[in-house]
Amino acid sequence: MKLKFCGAARCVTGSCHMLCYDGGKVLIDCGMRQGADEKGELGASDFAFDPKEIDAVLLTHAHIDHSGLLPLLVKRGFDGKIITTKATAELSGIMLPDSAKIQEQDAEYQNRKNLRAGKPMVEPMYTSADAQKTLEYFQPVSYGDIVEVWPGLRARFNDIGHLLGSAAIELWAEEKGTTTKLVFSGDIGRDERPILRDPSSIDGADYVVMEGTYGDREHDATTEEDKEKQLADVLKEGIARGGNIVIPSFAVGRTQELLYTIKRLMMKNAVPGLEKIPVFVDSPLGINATKIYERCAREYYDEEALEMLKMSGSPFDLPNLRVAETGEESKLINFQPGCNIIISSSGMCDAGRIRHHLKHNLYRPDSTILFVGYQANGTLGRILLDGAKSVKLFGEQIQVNAAIRRIEGFSGHAGRSELLQWIREIGSAPKCVFLVHGESETLDKFAVDVRALGLDVEIPDLLDEYELSYGASGVVRMPALTPKKEEEPDLFIGRRLNMIAKQWGINGALYCMRGEEPLYDTAIGVADANKQNLNGIHTRFAAGEITMAFTAAAALILDAQGKLNMDASLDKLVPEYVHAAEITAKELLLGQKAVPDYADYDMSFKLYQQAHKEKLGAMETFKLTWNALNGAISDEDMLNIVNKLDVVDDPENSAGRRSSYRILGMAVARAYGKSLADALNELVFAPIGMKDTGLDKEAEVTYTAKMGDESIVVGAPKLCAGEAGGVVSAYDLAHFGTALLEGKLLDEEHTDIMLAPNACGLRTLNGWYYADSGIEQAQSALYINAQYGVSAAMLANAPSAKEDADETGAKSFVQRMRYEMDDVYLKAEDVQLERINDANVYSVLKLAVNEDQQEFVAGNDISLAEAAALENALPYAVTQNGVAVGFALLNADKDRGVYEIWRLMIDKRFQHKGFGTAAMKLAMAELKRMGAEKAQISVEIGNEAAIAMYQKLGFSFTGRMEYGEAYMECEL
Repeated sequence: MKLKFCGAARCVTGSCHMLCYDGGKVLIDCGMRQGADEKGELGASDFAFDPKEIDAVLLTHAHIDHSGLLPLLVKRGFDGKIITTKATAELSGIMLPDSAKIQEQDAEYQNRKNLRAGKPMVEPMYTSADAQKTLEYFQPVSYGDIVEVWPGLRARFNDIGHLLGSAAIELWAEEKGTTTKLVFSGDIGRDERPILRDPSSIDGADYVVMEGTYGDREHDATTEEDKEKQLADVLKEGIARGGNIVIPSFAVGRTQELLYTIKRLMMKNAVPGLEKIPVFVDSPLGINATKIYERCAREYYDEEALEMLKMSGSPFDLPNLRVAETGEESKLINFQPGCNIIISSSGMCDAGRIRHHLKHNLYRPDSTILFVGYQANGTLGRILLDGAKSVKLFGEQIQVNAAIRRIEGFSGHAGRSELLQWIREIGSAPKCVFLVHGESETLDKFAVDVRALGLDVEIPDLLDEYELSYGASGVVRMPALTPKKEEEPDLFIGRRLNMIAKQWGINGALYCMRGEEPLYDTAIGVADANKQNLNGIHTRFAAGEITMAFTAAAALILDAQGKLNMDASLDKLVPEYVHAAEITAKELLLGQKAVPDYADYDMSFKLYQQAHKEKLGAMETFKLTWNALNGAISDEDMLNIVNKLDVVDDPENSAGRRSSYRILGMAVARAYGKSLADALNELVFAPIGMKDTGLDKEAEVTYTAKMGDESIVVGAPKLCAGEAGGVVSAYDLAHFGTALLEGKLLDEEHTDIMLAPNACGLRTLNGWYYADSGIEQAQSALYINAQYGVSAAMLANAPSAKEDADETGAKSFVQRMRYEMDDVYLKAEDVQLERINDANVYSVLKLAVNEDQQEFVAGNDISLAEAAALENALPYAVTQNGVAVGFALLNADKDRGVYEIWRLMIDKRFQHKGFGTAAMKLAMAELKRMGAEKAQISVEIGNEAAIAMYQKLGFSFTGRMEYGEAYMECEL
């Protein structure tokens, strides 16, 4: 067994260590060399091995100096697995493509220079395509799981507190009955660091490869209080100077810690007026990383961060936060007046938008440049810290007149005493400790301290190789593998929706629950047109017609309390309504009777006539109709309209009628003796902790949705209505659904009414109860499923005022959530055949196959038409727990003794789940039940997938051909 040091040897960047064991080769990290480190014995794009010979990579964390050469490794032939934690895999999903983009831009810039100089063109080190391909090799694991790298070599990833998902890796290698244990520390974090948990201890090791970045010194700020005070002092000084405070920051890890600490300073009022100073995050990578930090909260945060999340929402959500996603938005920051806090990357100032901010601020005596991270030798950041009087940026010599400040307390690396404590806690003395990831002088000093603990120390040079003896300590045993767990389907749903949201350009928030357990939460994009606030699970969106469900719940609670008799007519509570004596609250809720929707009649038509006459644009028209139909219209005016309309019996499509719930809202308010807003707050929202939700105007809860280039504020209506208005967050809406499923809001009798089909503001479809509302650009949706026990809320706001015709708008997105859940939860063993009927025919008509399959099977509309015309045709819906997943058309001609499966299709969303095979078996059983001894089916010769499935089921070709299709037959 050999260990070769291929990077970060007597330098800080480019971590890469190769373990050769049992004929295989595994890399621990594959990082990029940066600054002066890339000018050593190995060039920036050189490997000390053949990438094709590497069998696996174990990745300690996502920082580029540990992961940045993975795309180059893949480009040059690596095709093994990259094992790492789930969070590291997610962060790598944004960091490696970002690194590739920088490589491409650098090559493009160099080629422009080479073209002018007549020099040959250069290629980027790797491309975006290389980075995307690399992500396919990632295999995420959880902390503590013992996984097999290959037979005889096992690994475990342990939380090391340096970065979200960062890990120290334990490796066990077995040879001839003895086991050798190696530990690779990765980058060791600090105790009591915010957001992340403290580094975990390792129990025993034969060999340790350990970082020593700060092995010769302690951090200035040894506690969180010290660090916060230092930051507060620099911010006070910078604000007093009057210029910008520019903070070069690593986009991942450091940016999030800065936002967290600034939020704590605001909560403590430690820097007076700080909440009025704009805080800009000028890094698309940093913005995306922040979203990943928010998504991974439950698995990786420490207790304090989880408590902040619970009490005040995202730890990174500041009232004065501004984000700059585009280059144009970044440039505009430099024209902001007064003092601004600008957090931008890269952290060492060698690339990225930070260089533009330095150009515009270094020469200003009133500006402050604050460094909060390590600056490697040769980087611009290090040059500035070392006291340079001027630096060259974009071909221009810039004088350094700004105040240069540094806080080491933000470092993600353990200081000297913390490093010594970590190696001390390993327990049984390792045979050798290899010190890496530090400057040569630093490691030499740190080695003295480690040797003082009675340990042997080696400081390898680049490309040094060591022979390791097996079973060095004689006490290590090979641990058992952690049983492989299938991926939680709920996490799969969340990732799928997140990916689709990015593809479609949707912003929003998603929160899924089962019982009391949150399953998945994510926030995507920004909450407002000015891009000043990020979306979060506590962002308030317009509730719209989902308010009907809240009103229904309040009515049922009042019935249980004896304050509103569901079976009594409403004339005592709403005497102004002339038809109140003809209708009960229960009839309204169950959709047995309804007040026709006044918005469907003269009102909306007159409003649009008015808008056309006044030549109002789309924006003004929307405002006009919104104000009229969502609260600005008085109860009196509304009643004047509704009183002209008779009560109607419309059991199939009345539950969502706006006027019915306006009347019901009045009844609830009067039965409770307070406003409807108070009734909902006290009866529904407060008992189940819906703190983000409110209807009352006094709450001043507003949400800004972007439509085109304008903003509209959708807030609580002037007059609260039972059918619309108010705001709700994804977090609250999911909890409302869970409260209904768990019976925490209503007793059993009233829960049955609430969850009756198409009742109480909730529609039903394929086993789902759902409510959605909004316009194409701003949608709110609740989906709950008693069978799955899942409650999911999706709130979406599209960034532009596009129509939803291409099915990529916010409205389609919230509907996609239910499809994705169906896709994950439905199982083939529950498939059934149901004769086509009124209940399932429309669902079947909506089913479709993939484009490349359409030539092989007729559309279901044609098949159903044929079934209606042909005497022996029997149409069936292929269902799973009430959800239509496919369609089958059978032919049973008993007179001729011919039994055929004419058509079979499975919807594109449910393919590759075994539904087709299950449906075929059911169809064959159905034909046998009818008396068939053989079953026939025809297939186009090019449909290889169908032929393979039929053959597995016992079908064989008969030699008969008709209309270009070959017939197959099977004994039943």
